Amino acid sequence: MGRGGRKKLYLPYGRMKGGDVERKIVYEIGEQDAGGTVMQFLRGKRYSGQMIGALKWSGDGITCNGRPVKMKARLQVGDRLMVYAHERERSEDILQVELPFPVVYEDEDLVVVSKPAGMPVQPSWYYRDNSLANAAAFYYREQAEQFVYRCVTRLDKDTTGLVLLAKNPISSGILYDLMANREIKRTYYAIARREYERMLQTGEKGIIDLPIGKDMDAANVYKIDRENGKQAVTHYEVLAGTEDYAYVKLHLETGRTHQIRVHMEAMGYPLAGDETYHGSKPDTVTGLHRQALHAGMLEFSHPITGEWMRFEASLPKDMKDGLL
Repeated sequence: MGRGGRKKLYLPYGRMKGGDVERKIVYEIGEQDAGGTVMQFLRGKRYSGQMIGALKWSGDGITCNGRPVKMKARLQVGDRLMVYAHERERSEDILQVELPFPVVYEDEDLVVVSKPAGMPVQPSWYYRDNSLANAAAFYYREQAEQFVYRCVTRLDKDTTGLVLLAKNPISSGILYDLMANREIKRTYYAIARREYERMLQTGEKGIIDLPIGKDMDAANVYKIDRENGKQAVTHYEVLAGTEDYAYVKLHLETGRTHQIRVHMEAMGYPLAGDETYHGSKPDTVTGLHRQALHAGMLEFSHPITGEWMRFEASLPKDMKDGLL
């Protein structure tokens, strides 16, 4: 048994029962796409050149009306273009550990999970058996499904809320492209301490546009760096405020490490419970033992269907209690 009585299964991920991961996607060609080439169609669906090359190399990865097809072939109305991904890859080094894995939504292409506090999204030397990856490995082993760990959106260890995982190489490539082009909308909720004279007013909205860079004098700490930092843009709205605290809704336009935490500290409102950025732990008023930050909403276009997806996760109990 692991810490806290958690069950550990040290069976390598690649030896699980169940077959290889397979995903077949059929596109019915309509008038809008007729006349274009197969390559143009797939690139329009956000398949990368690398993904198209891998599918072609597999032999039967891309077919039209049941037959192999060249990328320069012209599509006609009524054609059935099929993309077939047959994956043998495994996340073999990830230990399978029985941990919370609260699934908010799942289909053939993706899974949205509401991550608890204290859980890193990636395993590492220090977190070999208590990450979201360990929880995912156990979850899919219990269902006798193969699974490669592909984390599209990430959260700090002590930040709670929604995380998006891709379940196959096709959805992974498209979701990463959406992420790179800032087309996955992430909304956060935070409790921030007041440290400067000005008090954030309820209903106040604004944009924080300050570049962020690594603090070379401290491990895993970031700072406002106007000379060498990367652009970072955060939109905020104050939902409620007191003389000491503000309850804030935040939307990320960029996704720098610790972006919200650094930006709020720069405004004179470090997050409650955030010991790294001038807070205290536990927080003297809310009693929070972690930074008061929650990824409460996630919105994006489905990588295969194009349907607009919107998911919400309610505020965790410790933050609710901190607002009382």
